[in-house]
Amino acid sequence: MRPATGRHHDMRRALAEAAGDMRLYDEARAGAAADAETWPLDLAKALRAPGTSRVRAMRDHRGMTQAALAAAAGLSTLYVSQIETGRRAGSARTRAALAAALRCDPDLLRHPAPKARRKAA
Repeated sequence: MRPATGRHHDMRRALAEAAGDMRLYDEARAGAAADAETWPLDLAKALRAPGTSRVRAMRDHRGMTQAALAAAAGLSTLYVSQIETGRRAGSARTRAALAAALRCDPDLLRHPAPKARRKAA
């Protein structure tokens, strides 16, 4: 029997690759569902938006008030408010406490580095 060539071979190969891709996708999705939380698109956008507090975005997503978050993290409500508004940055320990209360990674709550300013010519 000679090897398949031409259009039929290409079609069989494409179908086999598609079936393999679908199997890998299904396995990855099942694993992700079992291992990790998925977030809605609006939360992902809020976490990336400039000028948006990541702590506030996660707090809103979790349906918590500032007072509830502060109590869960062992902080004052005023301090949580100052972190959300950018008046205070909070230490790594504070970020870890907030992350534990919000059930997320502490690095997620870090403020993105400010964009470099262009010098005026």
